[in-house]
Amino acid sequence: MHKYLVPILLTSSLFAACAPSASHAWNATGHAIVCEIAYQELSVRARNEVNRLIELDPGYSNYAASCYYPDTVDDGRRAEHYVNFPRDTESVTHTNCPAARHCVFSAIHKELGTLRQAGVDEARLASIKYLGHWIGDLHQPLHVSFADDRGGNDISATGDCRGNLHSVWDGCIIKLRLLGKPTAENIIRYARQARKSITDQTRAEMIASDIRQWADESFQLATAPHTAYCQRMGTRCAFNAAARQITRPKNARRSVSVDKAYLRKHDPITRDRLLRAGVRLASVLNQAL
Repeated sequence: MHKYLVPILLTSSLFAACAPSASHAWNATGHAIVCEIAYQELSVRARNEVNRLIELDPGYSNYAASCYYPDTVDDGRRAEHYVNFPRDTESVTHTNCPAARHCVFSAIHKELGTLRQAGVDEARLASIKYLGHWIGDLHQPLHVSFADDRGGNDISATGDCRGNLHSVWDGCIIKLRLLGKPTAENIIRYARQARKSITDQTRAEMIASDIRQWADESFQLATAPHTAYCQRMGTRCAFNAAARQITRPKNARRSVSVDKAYLRKHDPITRDRLLRAGVRLASVLNQAL
């Protein structure tokens, strides 16, 4: 049996047990999809190096599962899972961290620096896991957003997806519309089918862009009216346009209805974000390794 057919996580309950905290993006299934797509897209040389490094990992037997690792540890890198912008931002124009010393931009640059240097295997192993995670995070729209509502964590979700708006994008859309049961075989199959949906030209266009553009794609989706995250008031994307409030009132909690129409609208968007993340991660790893 090919090494990669070892189950990504043994059961769906194990995925559930690793539910992400407020600062995390994509659940275990989402990160596994991104990194499985990337794994299938790797050059022979890069795949061999990934396999060699993963064989040294005591906790994971394949790359896709390992990409969820940063969400399972308290490593002091919480701020690197996302990037926050001021409410009057209209587009992402740079890859500097706007409101903090560290963000997902600096995290990606750090891992790339490690991989591009001849270093010890332990550091390189950590970097391929973290890099896979960071690029996945960057493609989750609500991880390129605003700090005052914690990327939608303070916006309730009702209907088919319950919890908060951030968790809707982390995993509920994936669970209800994309994959269902998150077995290793289903994730491998999903990645294969997703890759069949793109042409060589589309792939080339995806990887021709840079980190800033990837972030701007997410930001434009986060602030689009159909996402129901915020509403434009001039240059500001406000909590509630009618009430002219930028942040949520202290005595109220905004709620978004995530019904079947919302899920249908954002099903193809979620698929596209996962696919782009995987293709772009593979391109980065092919160059770095």
